[in-house]
Amino acid sequence: KEAKLEGVIDFSLFNDAFLAYKKTSDRKKPLLTIIDYSKPSTEKRFYVVDLDKKKLIFNTYVSHGVNSGKKTATKFSNVVNSRKTSLGTFLTDTTY
Repeated sequence: KEAKLEGVIDFSLFNDAFLAYKKTSDRKKPLLTIIDYSKPSTEKRFYVVDLDKKKLIFNTYVSHGVNSGKKTATKFSNVVNSRKTSLGTFLTDTTY
């Protein structure tokens, strides 16, 4: 609520992501990135939240794997070369 995300990011999705973030001990920055794959790729579904400032700092479009679906991702995989989007949590070091 303090970050004014109500109506922007689904609360359940944010809460799940936040709990996963809190379990990660190696985090270096107070940034949480969330992709809402329940939305089509024609909508802004990529969010970056600064947890210290309690503020949404980035919201834009993001694609998904070519074999995950057309506009909306419906198929996911962690198999190499499946060309499907992977679900889950990821700890990254830098942007790429």
